[in-house]
Amino acid sequence: MATSLIAIISLLSFLAVCDAEIQMYVMEGSYANISKFPYSAFLGVQCVLAPGKDPTPWICGSSILNQQLLLTAAHCLEDCIKESPITISVGHERLMQGAIGTAHSFIMHENYNDDDDVMNDIALVRVKKRIQFNSKVSRVALMRKPPYYEAAIIAGWGFDGMGISERLKYARKRVLKKHKCLKILGSLPRGTICADSSHGQVDSGDSGSALVVRGYIQVGVVSYKNAVFSQSVVVYTDTGYHYAWIANAAIKLMCHKQCVEEDDDGYEPTSYLCGSSILNQHILLTAAHCLFSCTPESVVTISVGHVKMMSGAIATAHSFLSHSKFDEVDTINDVAVVRVRGRLRFNRNVSRVALMRKPPYYEKAFVAGWGIDDYDTVSERLKFTEQYVWKAERCIKTFREMPDGTICAYSQRGYADQGDSGGALVVRGYIQVGIVSYKEPKLPHTRPFTAVTVIAYKMATMPVVIIFLCAYLVNLCNGDMEPFIVDGGFAKISNFPYIAFLHVKCVYSHNEEPSTYICGSSILNQHLLLTAAHCVHGCIDGSVITISVGHVTLLEGAIATAHSYLAHQDYDEDVVCNDIALIRVKGALKLNSNVSRVALFQKPPYDGKAFVAGWGIDNFDDISKKLKYTEQYVINRNKCVKLLKRVPKGTICAESNLGYAERGDSGGGLITRGYIQIGLVSYKFPMISKSVVVYTDVGHYYDWIMNAANKLCIK
Repeated sequence: MATSLIAIISLLSFLAVCDAEIQMYVMEGSYANISKFPYSAFLGVQCVLAPGKDPTPWICGSSILNQQLLLTAAHCLEDCIKESPITISVGHERLMQGAIGTAHSFIMHENYNDDDDVMNDIALVRVKKRIQFNSKVSRVALMRKPPYYEAAIIAGWGFDGMGISERLKYARKRVLKKHKCLKILGSLPRGTICADSSHGQVDSGDSGSALVVRGYIQVGVVSYKNAVFSQSVVVYTDTGYHYAWIANAAIKLMCHKQCVEEDDDGYEPTSYLCGSSILNQHILLTAAHCLFSCTPESVVTISVGHVKMMSGAIATAHSFLSHSKFDEVDTINDVAVVRVRGRLRFNRNVSRVALMRKPPYYEKAFVAGWGIDDYDTVSERLKFTEQYVWKAERCIKTFREMPDGTICAYSQRGYADQGDSGGALVVRGYIQVGIVSYKEPKLPHTRPFTAVTVIAYKMATMPVVIIFLCAYLVNLCNGDMEPFIVDGGFAKISNFPYIAFLHVKCVYSHNEEPSTYICGSSILNQHLLLTAAHCVHGCIDGSVITISVGHVTLLEGAIATAHSYLAHQDYDEDVVCNDIALIRVKGALKLNSNVSRVALFQKPPYDGKAFVAGWGIDNFDDISKKLKYTEQYVINRNKCVKLLKRVPKGTICAESNLGYAERGDSGGGLITRGYIQIGLVSYKFPMISKSVVVYTDVGHYYDWIMNAANKLCIK
């Protein structure tokens, strides 16, 4: 293989500028063990300068940024058309004896210049098939401010005295201060560094190879040397200086449709994917870098409620807003919100996270997303991994610098990847503590990784540290209330004969599929049920409400359907006030020992133990097939206001240490003395308390209930 490659690749004469003083291809030294330089990748470039012309072959070095991207010098790809074949070899000291791959695409710095001073000599290559990491194939780390002035080393397959070196060689280097470079070379282009050699020389064919300190941190890319002034001093493209460019170029190369640069006529869209979390029916929370530089005309498609990508309910964004002080270089304030066009329909598969000003960070957390999987493709199914948040001191010790407003989390079992940015880091199954922002991949097994781009990368089979943005408390469109809310012990229907299960198939528009969800209700008489307004709000003609009574098992009791319903005329879904409605049953319910009615009082007894029951979501994130209940104690209103800050008129709140209301229990009755209804489940503030639930006060609405009942019965 090596012999045939050497036959293909001709000896490339040095390209020169300034009367051949600057050598554009620049290694010689001791033989290397690939396990010491696992990030080295050989490039065999067959550069096609124009369609139909024969390719011109040459070689270059490169470094592995991740399983899909290589970093090299721009002059290695200069003037090559996109169809030029590039062969890649990794994981072996001998030329073309390791794993072989080819390039999918490449991108050079748009301001690369080789006319006078060689500037911006940097490029990225995307691999067609994902590189498999192992002990001999791993990645470098990039840092915005790397430790330049330490012992450095460089490796490559450049020309030796007899041609291309068939074995990897290395040389030791020492980065010089800028004034020393200027003294030796006369000039030093912006965005470059220079290094002298104490052992071995860089030579042609080594262009694009990595200058590395500490065995894994890349500080430079071989660019050129000026042999007139020095044979040992080499000029390198400064990777710290070009950190932001690398990040942006990586995003462009990795987008899932072709990324088109800005042209004179305006912008062509760039397509990529991100994750987000649902704050309420109108607002999503994501990372600012997911929307950075996007104009208001950009199209954001949203899919919710299904593990398969784009198989759930589909919506589009109305607008979005990134943090005004988001910094893409330092990755500070990487947070944004997206407003949904219309609204999301909540059900068992679509619900919201809770945000807290002081969340419980140091617990087991989870992150999920549809990011790139092990096969270099977008994952068609949602995947998750556990994470553990580190203390700030450990994060800073590991990363040296941590942007304000960030936390870091760690896992050995899984990792986030491109496309997972903006996804939620969640504890206790519902409290969001972070947003996927970026990670810093470094040497495998023992060292954390350094950020290459703000899009999260991964390293197979190795620990990964992911940086998460601290979730700020967001209160948009009054979105901090959760209007879908029991968990507790299993119930006997004879103890809760007044309860009725509602299966709602709500049609919001004849142009879209109906939304399906569940609610609770209480039996007022053989014809009327009492529930929450948000259970029927927005449902138009064609909506179907199925009713089940008289049994603890879901839909195994007597079945009926709704004739009509009436929500409070002043119900406000944002403030969640006047959250009360009546449903008229088609026909009449048959009352018996398992089906009976509640009693309503204008001034009910609020003190004492109360109970609430329902079929809401259980601990396994599934609808409970059996009726469950929990006890509740009504809280003094002053205490309630002090705790929740905002409690709408016409509501009461109650709490319990034994259980709590959950999604699907909305509309269920809060009952005291076994038959007197004092409230109905409206919502809760999970960011403040998981156990405190706000109930619509039926005593307050006694007159409205009487009037609404008369209206429904006349219909």
